[in-house]
Amino acid sequence: MLNVAFLWHFHQPSYWDPIRKIESMPWVRMHGIKGYTDMAAALEKHPKTKANINIVPSLLARWADLAAHGFSDEYFRIASVPATALKSEEKEFLLAHFFQANWDTMINPYPRYHQLLVKRGHRVTPERLSRAADSFSVAELRDLQVWFDLSWFGYAAVEQFKEISEFRSRGRGFSEKDKKVIGEIQRQLITDLVPRYRRLWERDQIEIVTSPYYHPILPLVIDTQCARQGLPNEPLPVGRFQAPEDGRAQLERAIDEVERLLGRKPVGLWPSEGSVSLKALQLATESGFQWAATDEAILFQTLEKPRSAERLYQAYRLEVNPPLSLIFRDHGLSDAIGFRYSRIPAKQAADDFLGHLRDIEKDVGSKADGALVSIILDGENPWEYFLDGGKQFLDELYSGLESSKKLQTVRVSDYLERYHPKESLTSLFPGSWINANFRVWIGDKEKNRAWDLLAQARKALVEAEGQTIQRSPDDVQSDRSQAWEALYRAEGSDWFWWYGDLYNSDNDAEFDRLFRNNIREIYQRLQREVPAAVDRPIARMPGAECRIQPAFTMTPVLDGKVTSYYEWIGACKFDISRAGGTMSLPDARIQRIFYGFDINHLFLRVDFQKGKASDFDLIQFLFDGTPNTRLSIPKHPEGHGILSVRESGKVWKDKGPCGEAAWAEILEVKLPFECLGVTPGQEMGLFLLVLRQETVLERWPLDGVIQFVVPGPEAVAVNWYV
Repeated sequence: MLNVAFLWHFHQPSYWDPIRKIESMPWVRMHGIKGYTDMAAALEKHPKTKANINIVPSLLARWADLAAHGFSDEYFRIASVPATALKSEEKEFLLAHFFQANWDTMINPYPRYHQLLVKRGHRVTPERLSRAADSFSVAELRDLQVWFDLSWFGYAAVEQFKEISEFRSRGRGFSEKDKKVIGEIQRQLITDLVPRYRRLWERDQIEIVTSPYYHPILPLVIDTQCARQGLPNEPLPVGRFQAPEDGRAQLERAIDEVERLLGRKPVGLWPSEGSVSLKALQLATESGFQWAATDEAILFQTLEKPRSAERLYQAYRLEVNPPLSLIFRDHGLSDAIGFRYSRIPAKQAADDFLGHLRDIEKDVGSKADGALVSIILDGENPWEYFLDGGKQFLDELYSGLESSKKLQTVRVSDYLERYHPKESLTSLFPGSWINANFRVWIGDKEKNRAWDLLAQARKALVEAEGQTIQRSPDDVQSDRSQAWEALYRAEGSDWFWWYGDLYNSDNDAEFDRLFRNNIREIYQRLQREVPAAVDRPIARMPGAECRIQPAFTMTPVLDGKVTSYYEWIGACKFDISRAGGTMSLPDARIQRIFYGFDINHLFLRVDFQKGKASDFDLIQFLFDGTPNTRLSIPKHPEGHGILSVRESGKVWKDKGPCGEAAWAEILEVKLPFECLGVTPGQEMGLFLLVLRQETVLERWPLDGVIQFVVPGPEAVAVNWYV
């Protein structure tokens, strides 16, 4: 009898934005009403099928939190706004984000949803998005609010709630009451997740496996230098990140969270992305784990021997202290479910999979009774690519396994209790399930820059632990606790995954923002100046607005008025509404920021929202360069800005008046480049703060900086990025 261990991996990063105090993306909710619910239902339908379910603890905690407090993500908020009350920026948000689903399986099959996509356009620029928003009627916008949620319901939800099928059949003309019904169904499905998986574990049908709490790449958190063995020629971060104590904390918190919510301690570990090293698994066994899993490529790199069934289909004893059992995933069979079977008929796919298992059973021959085939893959992402969400495939697969006389599904701990590992490993090649190295998370400019920011923030946090602060001990402890939490979130794997050119998504900019906002939270909790580098986006977004540097110089009249249409026509413009600003800050005081130049001067212009220019008294422009520079402009009809410089520490030193400013209907500024201490061709970034006395009321851009290149006589055709 050949043993088959399925390990379904459930993971979402933390979408909590500690600066904006909101969950910025909806994927815990969306996958909760689809894949996570469907996977539980499939196992409940096939009680003889055993499985291993890996739930990342931060996701498990989020399920419990959503069940207790309801939904708070930005998408749910926008979907809940009455369609008649949607603001222009909210309409644009809908059109930009509410088609984030697999078009072939989750949009095109539904005529109304497909019609709305066609009307918006399959590819849209910010300008076209604005025009499209104006063309959508209230009824169409409400239908779109409904269809995003409606398309994400999995097959188990459809079977449980007849309203979903009724809504899908109706297709259009939804009401605000219908939206509330859909929200209640989602709430019920999410509320049921923790108890459903707890029941499956209590009746011994599944084993709950876990990962480090916020899904960090554990070997890299312990020491980024461990990437060198698999990437001998790649550049690594300037600052070596070494935090084994963070790795231990992420492991121990994982065990505690699973026990708190599901009733018992897990003993199995799927290290994030199958990422292992000898030091990482030493931490795992010291934390209480008894077995772990990774990819077959790690095994054969370690053994330095070719792939064979006899070597792969067994458990190994890793000689750490205490010893740890290791199993290795069948890479080909796991990826067949994840990436290939959605493209062929479900029964054919299941038969193909079962056929491979029968071939393995024959291949291992007399040793089949103790052989183990480990199938390890995502438990949510593949089902978006199956037209029926994977319903028929899982049904055929589980039915075929239950009826087989030569194949049996097992929980890994049960298998190890019966079949103790016969072979030992004294070393382990460090790597992940992708190419047996860590290239996805380290080794290019963007990824390395993120590691450097993380290392600098952690250093500041460790230094602060040894300092005495004249504040309430409870306040200090709370702030430091929140700073550590932000650090642990920033150690998560997903941020590094999306940096660089290997992988991209529609949400790259938001992932970048979330990572840097977690870093920003650390400094703010420590009451330290946030380094200027944290304000500059790490990722170069393919869809970012690109403006050509003006081919001619400009000389505006500094009078605080728009003297003529042509006065600022050579400038580039940052529009707050196009940057998502007024949606996040509906009482914004700033409308637009213009910037242009001549050979010697930078010109800045600020337009104010109508009627919103009276309750603040200071505008500051901050420039990230060497040194960092700040120009403070008090509200006054005319005068100068006060220039301040920060060399390396956190203290700003005033350098006195510099440049010219005029403040009336608008603010116009003329600033000599020599004040900034920059040279032609140098790239700089700026952002704007609106203050009342010392209180910051607004920041523009909300995140990141406006980037520009200092011009020179020969540099009049350089791209500017906003």
